[in-house]
Amino acid sequence: MRPDDGIKIGDWVTCYYAGYWQVVDIKRNLTNSHFSDTLAIVRKGFTPAMKFALSLKFCDIRWCKKIGESERVKIENYFQEDPAKKREFDGYDGPLCGIAKGWAVDCTAEEAEDFNEKLRALPRYFSLRKFNRLAEEIGLRRHLFSSSKNARYLLTIVTYPWLADEQNNSPLYFLEKGICAKPRTK
Repeated sequence: MRPDDGIKIGDWVTCYYAGYWQVVDIKRNLTNSHFSDTLAIVRKGFTPAMKFALSLKFCDIRWCKKIGESERVKIENYFQEDPAKKREFDGYDGPLCGIAKGWAVDCTAEEAEDFNEKLRALPRYFSLRKFNRLAEEIGLRRHLFSSSKNARYLLTIVTYPWLADEQNNSPLYFLEKGICAKPRTK
């Protein structure tokens, strides 16, 4: 990895992920993770073969490298020739995959519905400690397992490295969907 080379919002870069990406935001890393202090939110525009593709990710800014002039010209020409694709690219807003912590939930459908109702008591962003406290209070804790063949449901909480309690740098999570049915496997 190297320094960020003065990368700013709007720059086209290559990064840890294959293809050509535009930096759409720059965030400060607030957690004690394996990332540097600065993260780039990048929107994919093209595969390495210059085929139009959309995706949204984040990465350590040290992995970003500004593209060369010839690639930049190819991208500009592509969007000039196809303004609809340019509008589609500019309007693309997600999803942005976060860092998930999940559990298998072994309970009945009625219990899952009841737990989901009670989980609404969580604030928009919460610490793992607050989640664990509420899970214990509502009786959910005894239904949570790291894995279970018998579990019919899943529960996931999500964070991003820039979502943290600034006083102690501990991650803040959000509830993405609540308890939902486990996908069936063949």
